[in-house]
Amino acid sequence: HVANMLSLNDCGKLLTVMKKFSLSSIFLEPVPWKEWGLLDYPSIVKKPMDFGTITKKLAAGKYPSSVEFCDDMNLVFSNAKAFNPAGSHVHIITCKVEKEYKKQLSKHTPSVKKSRSRKSGTIEPLVFTDADKRELGKAIANLDSKGLERVILLIQKYNPSLVQDSTTEIELDINTLSPLFLTELQLHIKSLAKKRARERDDGLPPNEENLQAMKQTKKLGDAENKIFKRKMPTLL
Repeated sequence: HVANMLSLNDCGKLLTVMKKFSLSSIFLEPVPWKEWGLLDYPSIVKKPMDFGTITKKLAAGKYPSSVEFCDDMNLVFSNAKAFNPAGSHVHIITCKVEKEYKKQLSKHTPSVKKSRSRKSGTIEPLVFTDADKRELGKAIANLDSKGLERVILLIQKYNPSLVQDSTTEIELDINTLSPLFLTELQLHIKSLAKKRARERDDGLPPNEENLQAMKQTKKLGDAENKIFKRKMPTLL
């Protein structure tokens, strides 16, 4: 699958846009296959999914990260195309809604400018315990789109082979990252924390995106060691 580098707050915004899309009405609720007499539906669609169910899961904090959210969004379309043959009305509508989803997905992906990161030689790598890595993974999972832009640049810097084009699928296991990579991620997290602290001291209200992100409760589950698996934006 292709997942996208989004905060869960961004996922909520994206889902709202998709639910309002003119052709999305058939995906707003679970398919009433019994009512419609679609007796073969369960044998073809093993894991039903719809925008309404995704909305409930997102509100209940059941998505550890945007990876699982994007999995379910893609599942909505793959289910519909699997059950409805190519050329059918529903299959055609599904393709149009999926195209709009991918369009909106790219709009919500953090934009990236050319990297101007500090020279690696000026940074002293830190030693990270398993607990440190888990905490770092949690901190990254809570970043908003703006905060994730720096993370993308670090991927470009330390794992450039993973970044090929706008549809590149990337999976980073925090346990395999170099100490220097982990250190720069840690420095980035601390820098954001200091910035938020300064804003509080100056009496500045947090921006809407950060405010919503702070209100969200996230379950990390077995994803605590897997920082992200995302679709990369075009790197300029």
